This record gives sequence, structure tokens and C-alpha cells, in this order.
Amino acid sequence: MTPAIDAAKSAGIDFQIREYQHSPNADSYGLEAVQKLGLHPEQVFKTLVVSDDNSLFVGIIPVSNQLNLKLMAQVLGVKKVRMAEKRRVEIVTGYLVGGQGAFFMVLKIGWRALRSSFGGQSSFRSYFP
Repeated sequence: MTPAIDAAKSAGIDFQIREYQHSPNADSYGLEAVQKLGLHPEQVFKTLVVSDDNSLFVGIIPVSNQLNLKLMAQVLGVKKVRMAEKRRVEIVTGYLVGGQGAFFMVLKIGWRALRSSFGGQSSFRSYFP
């Protein structure tokens, strides 16, 4: 079990685990999950971690989309963000890149950063009612 699964169970959250065999040759973790689980790209979200000079922030978008770093910085009220260094993300979250889920990010990085990453988009509300 992962810390996120343990936390969801402790909180009484109803969820379902969906598993598939990851291919090391896959170009995209999210698109691989879409294909192997038979889902629509708009139903599967990727958790992306960005950084300014001081902090880490989380962006969550459908796997079929690209994160707009300029918009992300604007929403967060910082000058500029870039994709966070993989090693730093792994140290902070305790997960390998490709395995950081949104729920666990709320616990590790904080709700404010997670909520801010949406910039008012509706996908978060429809996926997490």
C-alpha cells in the first residue's frame, strides 16, 4: 500500500485501485494508463510539480493537455516557474516521478498550492466532486 491509499482508507474515502503493467518504453505515464485501462484522456489527470526559486507547486491537468508554465506562474503570483527537478520531487514526496498522485500531494505540499494550480478551471471540480 502507498501512503495515499492508507490516508484515503483512514479518511473513509471510497476508491478503486486500477492497476496495469508499466512499460519502461512508454513515452507518457498518463497516456499509457489511458490506453491500458481503456479510459478517455479527459478522465485521467497528470500531477506535475513545478518550482520557482524557493517553493514547489502542483499542477493537475488532463493527460492529453500541456501545462502552460507562464499561466501557472501568473496564477501562483510568482515571476516564473519551471518543471521541478526530478530528484527534489522524489525527496519531498517520497514517490518516484510518475507515481505522485494528487491526493498525496495535498498531504505533502499542501492544499493551497494544489488549489492554486487550477486557475479556476473546472476539471478539478468535476474529477474531485
